[in-house]
Amino acid sequence: MTKKKETPIKSMLWSILGRYLPSLIQIVSTIIIARLVTPAEFGEVALITVFIQIANLLISSGFAEALIFKGNNTNTLYSSVFFLNIFISIFLYALLFLFSSTIAEFYSIERLELLTKVVGLNIIVYSFTYIHRVLYMINQDFKTPAMVVLLSSFIGSITGIILAYNNYGVWALVCQTLLINIVQLLLFWKINHWKPNLVFSKTEIMEIIPYSSKILFNNIVQVLYDNVYTLVIGKVFSSKVLGYYNRMQTLVFFTTTNFMYAIESVFYPMLCKKKEDINHIKESYEILMRISTFIAFPILVILISLGKFIIIILLSEKWLGSLQILKLISIAYLFIPIIYMNNSFLKIINKPNVLFYTGVVKKIIGMLILFLTINYDIEFVMYGIILYSVIDSIISMVVIHLLMKVSVFKQVYFMLNNIILNTILFFVLTYVSSFMTGAFMKVLISLIVGVMVYITIPVFLKMKEFQIFNKIILKKR
Repeated sequence: MTKKKETPIKSMLWSILGRYLPSLIQIVSTIIIARLVTPAEFGEVALITVFIQIANLLISSGFAEALIFKGNNTNTLYSSVFFLNIFISIFLYALLFLFSSTIAEFYSIERLELLTKVVGLNIIVYSFTYIHRVLYMINQDFKTPAMVVLLSSFIGSITGIILAYNNYGVWALVCQTLLINIVQLLLFWKINHWKPNLVFSKTEIMEIIPYSSKILFNNIVQVLYDNVYTLVIGKVFSSKVLGYYNRMQTLVFFTTTNFMYAIESVFYPMLCKKKEDINHIKESYEILMRISTFIAFPILVILISLGKFIIIILLSEKWLGSLQILKLISIAYLFIPIIYMNNSFLKIINKPNVLFYTGVVKKIIGMLILFLTINYDIEFVMYGIILYSVIDSIISMVVIHLLMKVSVFKQVYFMLNNIILNTILFFVLTYVSSFMTGAFMKVLISLIVGVMVYITIPVFLKMKEFQIFNKIILKKR
């Protein structure tokens, strides 16, 4: 019996829940752990995480997007990708194991050698679940992986908190992440009926390489650029400053990129099936741009206006040194919905080569900005990130104009309502919080008033964003 497919709205909700709830659990647990360990210890784990993220990208190799874009895949192809991923993961872990002492010496942190060897095990564990995750996306089943990730995050986070309370320090963070991935592996293999055949087809692999390789190269360039900040900050400044940067970057990432990924994971497979209908693609582009900015912008505005009080409530006053970093990263991430959405549509219209080449150009610009700002202080580096985000968004908008014939003016127009609405929200939050006393009351009352204003204005003025959400709700019913 074939499982009934969920509606796009239900799929999107499950995808968002599958990203946000587990991340929320992990953030809550790390907030608790943050009260028990030092910012420097967070910095140490952040350094290792860079290498893990790069390794996971090499394992995936853009195969998820290629398999979704191609469609009608054989089990031989799935099995071939599975075994290739395993081989790559073992090879990458071996490299990380061999160079662990070099990494420790470079950053002058002796225990980084052992930490690297243990954290590196996540690379191998992740590779065993990659195809399972892709199959759920292709089948548009977002509920099952959401439940798997939710349960594993709960188990891993509780374990991390227990270890932190028992004075295991940085190892609480390490064990939390590793256990989450191990539980996911066990659950995916238990509930998913797919099993690899003992076959490997070089021919079928080569069929998807032209598409996947361009996605891979673009992702590698992006991740290298994103993480070079972690590597450079850890070396030029200190592990404490890196701990500040890592915690604030993680918090902002949770509020924006997680949401964008959840939206893309649902609509990418759907739009790939209609990639020849350019009018449908353009209509979807406007809708997704409006939705993504309507939801992502206010969260970032909240972090910018109420950041000080949020840090005190969540992390305690010992983390107040990261306040300016939080505000500046939040400003930079206001451009993420534009960048992310435009890059996603380049993949949909089969322009991964354009995505790669423009990505290289943008990252070269970004590296120049980094090496100019790193000579000053961390705040200067944050201003450089904002400048890069502006340049990145402009380039991506121009590319969409050239390839999809959606003018830059129209793209800005799609976001104009949300830009004005969030400007009002910023002043409302700042004004209301100035009358309250105590961090908790400032955040609580400001959020209540802010949310009321943010919802009332679109409904009262019947903004297009309200019409889109209203149409979605009516369809759901």
